[in-house]
Amino acid sequence: ALQGFCGIQFPAPISYEGSTLVRFSRVSEDLYRGSRPETDEDFGRLKREGIQTIVSLEIDPFNFIPEKRKAHRYKINFKQALIEGSSIEPSDESVNRALKILTDPKTPRPIYVHCAYGRDRTSLVVGVYRMIYENCDRDRTYREMKDEFGFSEAFHLIGLKHYFDERFP
Repeated sequence: ALQGFCGIQFPAPISYEGSTLVRFSRVSEDLYRGSRPETDEDFGRLKREGIQTIVSLEIDPFNFIPEKRKAHRYKINFKQALIEGSSIEPSDESVNRALKILTDPKTPRPIYVHCAYGRDRTSLVVGVYRMIYENCDRDRTYREMKDEFGFSEAFHLIGLKHYFDERFP
């Protein structure tokens, strides 16, 4: 186990043989993060980990409609909090929608939050979650986002970085 942020120990990102999940990691006692589950092995892995709810940050119905069907088949709740990953900052409303789902005591736990690659939108939401709800250090949180999970500063995604920087200078 690695020393987690805010004094909690959780394992480093895990890879599972036969699974397409990447950047799969435990964030807190009842919150996990990673990439979009696609295969039966991915959904089986989430089920074996005890995941009760999947929160997708993706905006493309081509991706989330089949995922919602598979989640239902595996008896895992499915929720959406659509966040645009682009050169324009996401709205506070969209990020707050994700945070509300993650912190709502009525959301069945553990929760698995993801975007396509578990890298950029997921890192933003988890980073904001850490700052607000875990009172984590800004620089350590950003290092986790960037160094551990590959949060991108590329132009086509710079809106996500600007969102974080504007709210946590």
